[in-house]
Amino acid sequence: MSERTIDRVTDGQETNIDFDHTDPDFFQSPYRTFQDLHATCPVARSSKFGGFWVLSKYADVVEAARDTTTFSSAEGISIPKV
Repeated sequence: MSERTIDRVTDGQETNIDFDHTDPDFFQSPYRTFQDLHATCPVARSSKFGGFWVLSKYADVVEAARDTTTFSSAEGISIPKV
């Protein structure tokens, strides 16, 4: 896995990652990238593309999808298409 795909920056309690879904190395090994996130940082914030949250556990994705008060895309989705 490339260091460019995930770069962790710990700031107090929150771990920021520079997850880049457009990185060619991510396409070579997406499962390995998600396994690493799942094991070490299941909920993270990426500063790429204006900032976004990365959820790597199914249960967290389901919970976020059901909690529309806390988690919303009402302001739009800023992650560019590949």
